[in-house]
Amino acid sequence: MTSLDTLIQNVMDQELTEIEKELESFKERLATDVIRQKATLDEEFLVEKQRMEQTAEEKHKIQMTNLSLKGRDARLQTQQRLLKCYEAAVKQAMQEVPADHVEAFIEYIYQNTDIEANSELVLGELTQAQLGTNYHAPLPLSADTLQGVAGFVIRSGSVEYDYTFNQLVLDTSRELQLLLRQEMQASQE
Repeated sequence: MTSLDTLIQNVMDQELTEIEKELESFKERLATDVIRQKATLDEEFLVEKQRMEQTAEEKHKIQMTNLSLKGRDARLQTQQRLLKCYEAAVKQAMQEVPADHVEAFIEYIYQNTDIEANSELVLGELTQAQLGTNYHAPLPLSADTLQGVAGFVIRSGSVEYDYTFNQLVLDTSRELQLLLRQEMQASQE
């Protein structure tokens, strides 16, 4: 029976050795899987971290752009309010220009502009009242008047040269707006 015991012991030892080998192989596969899964998780973590950082950076850029646009809009609104105040003040001041200054302005325009011989001077109602009936214009006065307007228009056939004070202020205001826009663009660069 000892040989049977020895045989049984040998078979059990062999089975135990096989089981230990399988167990060791399983542990190695498990360790390899854990390492692979850890590497995958590390990679996923880095990808997610980069995505979150990129999203945060994009949000920051958007917020900075929005702040910049809001600041620009506020400056534009302030400039528009200032220009409107400027226009109103200048229009009022131009309506109060002394008659001799208006006459000198008309004379200056007449002498420094190529005006055709058949041209006529159309006075604004406010300017006509200011100059009175004794005014001797450098070119023929039109029977027409520009209602509710200060300044004048030189009419030469179908062409009109508009020197009404409102138009002069509007032209100057446009030039100021252009200068302000250019200044804002230069300051943003």
